[in-house]
Amino acid sequence: RLLGCYYQATVGFLPTAMGSSISILVERKSRRGLLALYIANMALDTLFRMLKFRGLATSVRGGDVWLFCLATGALAYFSKTIPSLEEGDRTLKLYFNPTSFFDVKNTLMQLARRMRLPIPSQLFSPTLRRSRAVSILLEGLNTGCSGFALGYSFTAALSLAGSLSRIPSNPRRVVQGCFFNWWNFRMGCFLGSSTSSYKVISRLLRFLFGLSPPKAAALAGCLSGLSMFFARSSAVALYSATKAIELAYNVAVQKRLLPSFYHVDALIFGLSFGIIMHAAMLEPHNLTPGYKKFILRLTANRMEQVNRKLFDQLGTQASLRPFRAGAQ
Repeated sequence: RLLGCYYQATVGFLPTAMGSSISILVERKSRRGLLALYIANMALDTLFRMLKFRGLATSVRGGDVWLFCLATGALAYFSKTIPSLEEGDRTLKLYFNPTSFFDVKNTLMQLARRMRLPIPSQLFSPTLRRSRAVSILLEGLNTGCSGFALGYSFTAALSLAGSLSRIPSNPRRVVQGCFFNWWNFRMGCFLGSSTSSYKVISRLLRFLFGLSPPKAAALAGCLSGLSMFFARSSAVALYSATKAIELAYNVAVQKRLLPSFYHVDALIFGLSFGIIMHAAMLEPHNLTPGYKKFILRLTANRMEQVNRKLFDQLGTQASLRPFRAGAQ
């Protein structure tokens, strides 16, 4: 109303950025960083799609995997240089130490005792582990099995949670589809192979070459990131990269190499949400179906009722594709 007409910045970016920057201050401070990081991932993905649509960026074959490799190496390095990081961050703890959530070896031993099955007394005894190589391989096998079980069960639980509304119509088919599908197996292979390879490679580098724990962890993290070829996900790669950038910034602030900004989480949240809503209003063709579904739920399906043909004169081809969750 003050400007008298719409501009590209005032259609979605500015009002959303200002409103969301203020609204996140109502949230608990402990959760602001997680929300800002989540929305920042969506904004970065949307920005890349916008640049790609304009011909200013191109996709790199396997780029999400290489990004994940670099990010995992950085996260592994920070986990060894910051003592309390792995214990305080459950995501890093799940990736670098999945046995703290679920230990396959202990579970099988307890199950065998309850069923009164004969357990070989020398199976996990020190006499079998007198070789360092055997000890490393056994630890990697246990870590990999634990990671596979966690990845498979977590993906199945998420799939089941998203299908609760369809269970009353056909419960058997829905449950079978959630627990027995190829994607669950691939996610289990991804988490299992990445955690086991990280554990084995880091231990071998320290044992054979005498590398320090941070250097060994960084190299092992980079190599273990290749496991993403089992289940490629740009969202996971972006989350890992932004998490690594956040930790690098915190370390730089602690060493007084960079200044600390007050309410930087609110600023990042506002700018990121502004970018997403700008794309939702003027460039819906650059949003993924998942992001469209998120915005439709957020706006009670009102976003698809906007007449975007009026915004075509701004030069963003706003009406190129309909705003629906399944529209590419």
